[in-house]
Amino acid sequence: QAPPDRCPPGLAGRVVMATLNPKPFLQGLVGRPVVVKLKWGTRYRGILASIDSYYNLSLRETEELEGADSAGMIGTVLIRCNNVAYISDPNPEPFEG
Repeated sequence: QAPPDRCPPGLAGRVVMATLNPKPFLQGLVGRPVVVKLKWGTRYRGILASIDSYYNLSLRETEELEGADSAGMIGTVLIRCNNVAYISDPNPEPFEG
């Protein structure tokens, strides 16, 4: 949610969406740890090794997650772009508002 002291009048407390070009954003994540959730709910945590022009993802040192716990290491995986629901930081910093 938008903090009251950092947004235009009328937007305080509302969710604010920003347009973001995904290609430079994802390229900036290469080499960093990420969590990838697939459309059917499966989540993987690993290092984003690469992305291609179709946004297919390659993860290394990957583990499958069940809740907050690891279900086991699976190594290197390739995830086809149309299966991805979202990509997130595995250790998000709490919002300070």
